[in-house]
Amino acid sequence: MLRSLIFRNCVLLIIGVLLLFVPIFWRSSRSSIEKNFIPVQTNNASPEVRVCCLVHTTPNNFDNRGRAVNITWGSRCDGLFFITELSNDTKGLPIAPIANLTPGYEHLTQKSTLAFQYAYEHHFNTFDWFLKTDDDTYIIMENLKSFLSKKNTSQPVTFGYGFKDVRTDFSFSFTI
Repeated sequence: MLRSLIFRNCVLLIIGVLLLFVPIFWRSSRSSIEKNFIPVQTNNASPEVRVCCLVHTTPNNFDNRGRAVNITWGSRCDGLFFITELSNDTKGLPIAPIANLTPGYEHLTQKSTLAFQYAYEHHFNTFDWFLKTDDDTYIIMENLKSFLSKKNTSQPVTFGYGFKDVRTDFSFSFTI
């Protein structure tokens, strides 16, 4: 009887402590999130910044991911090209005509290099910035253009943050 009473009191004490500290933790984590939140710019910020979006995809993703990019944030790019191996049925997506792309994740470096080479050879003077991304990414173009409007387009630069990945199949990824 005494053990069950002690056990019940310990459980009630733990619940009381949790009820006391969880709201404090929740409030502090929310304010941290709110401090880092960047609102979407809705006033067509920086129309003078011209961004060409190079989106990596595969023919298997044309119907789902590619289509989603094309009708959402991709429509706000000044130029949009999907980087993939050539296919007979592009599902209406603007595919960059790059020959000799080798399919597969193990060839992403080649895919990126050929995408930037294509952009340089065919669109270098048309756009101010080139964004390389994947079909599973969502970009808020208005915020990106606002950020880029404060940068010098004549200076060669890359933006991003390298994340070290503990997995052995990828070395790192970037984000802005």
